[in-house]
Amino acid sequence: MNMVFNFFRIRRYKKMINTGANFVLQDFAEIVAHTINRLETEGRIKSSLHKEVLKFEFTAVIFWFFRRSEVFPEVMHRSTLDEVHQLYFSKLKKSGYTRDQVQLICEDLNERYRLYDKLDNPDDFVKIGTNFAKIISNRANTEIDATEIIMPIALIEQVKSRFEEYRTVLQS
Repeated sequence: MNMVFNFFRIRRYKKMINTGANFVLQDFAEIVAHTINRLETEGRIKSSLHKEVLKFEFTAVIFWFFRRSEVFPEVMHRSTLDEVHQLYFSKLKKSGYTRDQVQLICEDLNERYRLYDKLDNPDDFVKIGTNFAKIISNRANTEIDATEIIMPIALIEQVKSRFEEYRTVLQS
């Protein structure tokens, strides 16, 4: 009897994590889409490649920040982060990306995490912004745009407000 109870409890917990991760990923996608739309309206997107590079790098910064945050209790946070990654990769596959392409994206995300972890200093976020702008320039074959240095900070501010909403929901 106890095993059956534990089975259903674990299953309910996994469903809760999956639902929460879907919500989190959707919020992140909205932030990225809103930012891309704003940049397009302002005429700051130089090409379709530039747009795609920005989308990925915005997503990487947001995932990195979520990974470093303490939005949820530790075990729930790790499980939610894992599920967000799995959902993201699954959406890429459904969008037509091959397994090898998804693996490369996964490796790129891990590379960004290592880079940003190494540079992370609350008093000097400029290093992350500078590296972000360099990566955009290199990957999109564009000149370095100094305004791109502040983009990670603006994204993180948007994400922070969502995190506050999550914390409020958890506390109620």
